[in-house]
Amino acid sequence: MTELLEHRLAAAAALLELELQSRRAATLEELEFIMVNRTLTLVSGATILFWLRDKENNPRLERVSGVTTPHSQAEFTLWATQILLNLAASKQALTLHIRQLEEPDDSLLHALWCPLSVDKGFFPGGLLLLRKTPWSSGEIALMERLSETFAHAWRALGCGKQKRWFGARLVGKISFVLWIFFFISLGFIPINQSVLSPATVVAGDPWLVTAPMNGVIEKILVPPNAQVTVNQELFQMEQAAIRNRHEVAQQSLKVAQAELHKSQQQAFADSTAKASLGMLAAQIEERQKEVVYTEALLTRSVVRAQQAGIVILNDPEQWQGRPVQVGERILMIANPALAELDLQLSVQDAIVLEPGSRIVVFLNIDPLHPLTAQLYHAAYEATPTPEGTLAYRLRARFDTKSPPRIGLKATAKIIGQPTTLFYYLFRRPLTAVRQWIGW
Repeated sequence: MTELLEHRLAAAAALLELELQSRRAATLEELEFIMVNRTLTLVSGATILFWLRDKENNPRLERVSGVTTPHSQAEFTLWATQILLNLAASKQALTLHIRQLEEPDDSLLHALWCPLSVDKGFFPGGLLLLRKTPWSSGEIALMERLSETFAHAWRALGCGKQKRWFGARLVGKISFVLWIFFFISLGFIPINQSVLSPATVVAGDPWLVTAPMNGVIEKILVPPNAQVTVNQELFQMEQAAIRNRHEVAQQSLKVAQAELHKSQQQAFADSTAKASLGMLAAQIEERQKEVVYTEALLTRSVVRAQQAGIVILNDPEQWQGRPVQVGERILMIANPALAELDLQLSVQDAIVLEPGSRIVVFLNIDPLHPLTAQLYHAAYEATPTPEGTLAYRLRARFDTKSPPRIGLKATAKIIGQPTTLFYYLFRRPLTAVRQWIGW
């Protein structure tokens, strides 16, 4: 009698503990684990199967005691699913006999069917308990009570989802359509086309200083970036050969003048000397022109500034002693107030640009304070760049009256014609697709 009382007290304690754990379950997964594994503390020696209805209202095996996840194509899963198909219509607990999978002819399993009824007879699933020993009336009563507890916990955690399943799907579809419409409408937002391009601050309308003659540069007389005035000496050509030529021309002129003077004195008595006066006069004129020409070469050998500005020159030492041809560029004189922006727009980034297009300039030395400029020239043909790519050359004038220093590097944002956000984002992919399909 005492043993029977202790057994009933232990069963009641196990039942209360399972009810407490079920109500404390935070998720459906945790509740399912309690149903198929912790229930073994109340009914020992059993294999517990938990099933749920799928969207087609057919039973689907979800969990098996002692197994993490039952394989959908396993032989035991298929056998258990066939049994559940026959029991799914029963809404009350019942016991039955089932032949074992391994020994269908010799042994029978004692099964206990416990559906979970959650709402007016509707049950989303249930428990199937299998063991070799028969089920007592006390165990059946305990499992019926425990099934109600599991159903109550299931209602608290997931029944609302079952009841709102259709509405949730409808709301989900409507939300999906609204999101699609939202993203499509975003594609029609007007936005200006824009591309980034490397840029350099260059001189606007500079004076190009070239070699005045064939020869060798003797010395650069001004440093780079120096401010020069009109008529200031810039560089000097080698003068030794010109000076020697000038001195020879002067001596030849003096000799011709002496011969003319002598022939003029002899002309009174010698008719031959009188006849040579014309030829000597022509020689003197030729020698005079030679002297004037060499004097001009000496003057031109020292190149002077024809306008005020700053000297744009890379390295003066590279020019000293270097032979040059007439017309070869040596340096430039630029007005700092007329600085412009030179841009190299890559062929892949080319967009339609018109004179007056706005450009935002981010100088490398001060990217936090952008400047603005206006496009006034865009080349029609792309030319090779030092990096080996093709790019269109653009020129722009700064809006400010105090442009940055000539020679500074920058990144320019070129703003083109209005378009849509869709085209702005997918312009390159669309171009690549059209090139690939040939349309």
